[in-house]
Amino acid sequence: MFLSASTQHRSILSRALFYFWISPSTPHANHSSLLTIHQIISQIGIESVPSDILAYVMVNRLHDKTPRPVKEVMVSLHSIKGAPSGGTLATIINLFDQYSIAQIQSAAQPGSMSPLAVAKSKYTPSIFSRMSGVRFVPDLGTVIPSIQAATDVPLVHRSCGLYRTSGDHKDVGEAYGPAFDFHCYMHARNTFVGVLTHLAFSIGGLFLLLPPVRWLMAKMVTQPGMGASVENSRHDFQEYRGLAISDSGDQAAKTFGRFRSDNNPYMTTAILMVEGAMSLLDGGNDVPAIKMGGGYLTPATLGQTYVERLCAAGITVETKTLLS
Repeated sequence: MFLSASTQHRSILSRALFYFWISPSTPHANHSSLLTIHQIISQIGIESVPSDILAYVMVNRLHDKTPRPVKEVMVSLHSIKGAPSGGTLATIINLFDQYSIAQIQSAAQPGSMSPLAVAKSKYTPSIFSRMSGVRFVPDLGTVIPSIQAATDVPLVHRSCGLYRTSGDHKDVGEAYGPAFDFHCYMHARNTFVGVLTHLAFSIGGLFLLLPPVRWLMAKMVTQPGMGASVENSRHDFQEYRGLAISDSGDQAAKTFGRFRSDNNPYMTTAILMVEGAMSLLDGGNDVPAIKMGGGYLTPATLGQTYVERLCAAGITVETKTLLS
């Protein structure tokens, strides 16, 4: 994508791969002189918006209930029905042909996109969790690391960093807090299923590193331009659940969040992108991204205006306060 430095430019992108192009020369894109007059909001799609928006609404609600800082935020893909298109599968397979392992690992680090240093996580997994990948979280159930973590965790930490460095949004920055810690998971029915699923993803990821395997997979999977029919995707849905926990000892306050769309994944992404664009066009100074000026921004920087537009479009975004 070519960006002209002589005009005001706003871009809405559904995927994260644009950042791989930008990262070698501008590790913190808001500081690029080229981008200071452009607004680029990336990852506005079903893969990343639920994590970013749930983290945003949960930390804000938790901050309203307790002055204590946030200890940990988790978002889990709770349930989903829907098949990926050939284009999505091709993107995943071709990723390893376009970028080196070192580039991918670097971009997947929690602080790779944050304008601030990311605090060290306070969560220490048990020996069993380290070996199996399985963790039990009250109110979320049995979870395993999500394959979306590589893109979602850096994005959410960027949202945190942008709000914390924005003079116009100190209240939101305080809600995230300097010790903000985010984890991205997938729900598993039970421990046994969780272990098997985590193992399958781990082995599959290793096989994707082999060029012959990627070549064979590209021939066998659904081809670009093809995908589920309208009839077959009529009952598709996606539901994410999240939990934000305050650092308050035994009486820690918690905020539970839920994001749900009763559409196929690509219709959901279309809604997310359109409402994001309309938030920028019609939201005015109520949209934090507008006041932040140019740069590489995130869905969460569209603020409450975006959340309200999503709800009006039929997507559920809700939170409630829990007490431990």
